[in-house]
Amino acid sequence: IKSSIEVNLRDKKFNLIQAKQLLSENLKDINKLQKLTDSLLKLIRKENPVSKQNYKLNSLLETVEETIKKVASLAKEKEITIINTCQENSMLCDKDELSELIFILLENAIKYSPKKSIVKIESNSNEKNIELSVIDQGIGIDEKDIPHIFERFYRANSARTNEGTNGYGLGLSIAKNIVEKYNGSISVESLFNVGSKFTVKLPRNI
Repeated sequence: IKSSIEVNLRDKKFNLIQAKQLLSENLKDINKLQKLTDSLLKLIRKENPVSKQNYKLNSLLETVEETIKKVASLAKEKEITIINTCQENSMLCDKDELSELIFILLENAIKYSPKKSIVKIESNSNEKNIELSVIDQGIGIDEKDIPHIFERFYRANSARTNEGTNGYGLGLSIAKNIVEKYNGSISVESLFNVGSKFTVKLPRNI
């Protein structure tokens, strides 16, 4: 950003149209930096010990439905249908964290899915745990990348990178931190060019 501004300011023929174009490009870069900064701050907060006294019993189905609305515009751009078959379950948690976890998984599925495809979100449960899965029909993940996708700043194979998606490889790392905070687990099953299934297992009571 600094270099582009300095170069253009030295141009004596720099006009209003060029200035608007420069500002537009700079704004895109600033938005990317803001997203990176926000993600890093989230990671730091997730790593710090947090009191569980404020956790409440929250409805999984209600949280899923609310989060689907948050990604609706992203899905609409690609004409992707989100199918929700989650069961009504309750768990002790911070609702904002649960929503953020679901958002990351849904956003990730939409990003790497082709137009006019389907993203499913489903759940299973027993007396101790709740399982939540997000399934897409996307480009999948290469087998060699799977062990690393929850690492910070890791961007999977070139096919996923070339999908034209913005990001710094922090979303799944944040998701993992949230899950581990609840003594849960997150895993993925994926077939290249077929799709991926991310599954989160969380205890009902922590």
